[in-house]
Amino acid sequence: KTKLVIFDYDGVLVDTFPIACEIYNEFFKKFGLLDKLNNGNDFDHNYFKNFFETNWKLPLNGFGLTDSMLEECAKIYFSRFDSNSSKLIFDGVKELLIALKDKGYILAIASNNKAKAIKSRLAKEGILDYFDLIIDDSYGVKPDPAGILVALDQLSINPQNAVLIGDMDGDITAAKNANLKKAIAVTWGYHHKNKLLHADVIIDSPEQLLEAVK
Repeated sequence: KTKLVIFDYDGVLVDTFPIACEIYNEFFKKFGLLDKLNNGNDFDHNYFKNFFETNWKLPLNGFGLTDSMLEECAKIYFSRFDSNSSKLIFDGVKELLIALKDKGYILAIASNNKAKAIKSRLAKEGILDYFDLIIDDSYGVKPDPAGILVALDQLSINPQNAVLIGDMDGDITAAKNANLKKAIAVTWGYHHKNKLLHADVIIDSPEQLLEAVK
């Protein structure tokens, strides 16, 4: 029986993908990569669906960005989201969280983002209080399952009583590495469906999650 539902954050609960694409194009421009790679043009969303990795630093490392450049990128990234006042929560997510809570599920987040940024955004969106625990990148970066294992430990839940919902291949791999009951992929996030085929279940809308987590 499923007792714990673990959510990824970006691309599952909140629609950060379009803003992330804008920010990354700015990074690329700043460090001269657009001229080198794309004739000075911005990359489109389809490019980023293939480019983004669960560990955000990996693809940028591949372009030769140094640690200090990455720190600068991270500062720009977090300040941009912090100042964004528009609604980012996906349609249907709040209703899903209410329904899961009504059915007695424990809800957690395991994200490669920062807890401070997550809590701030979820509070703005009015959904912070639905979560019993938030685990961020300080516990490890997915696909490493360390953060998921910490969540299981802190909530005293057996892996076979927990499921994870993610939008990237690294989320699914992390869930499998943690030996969870089920790895559920959603198609409205950062990765194309063809990168999520190793998930136990693939779903296309939040409404389907209520059945999928069982």
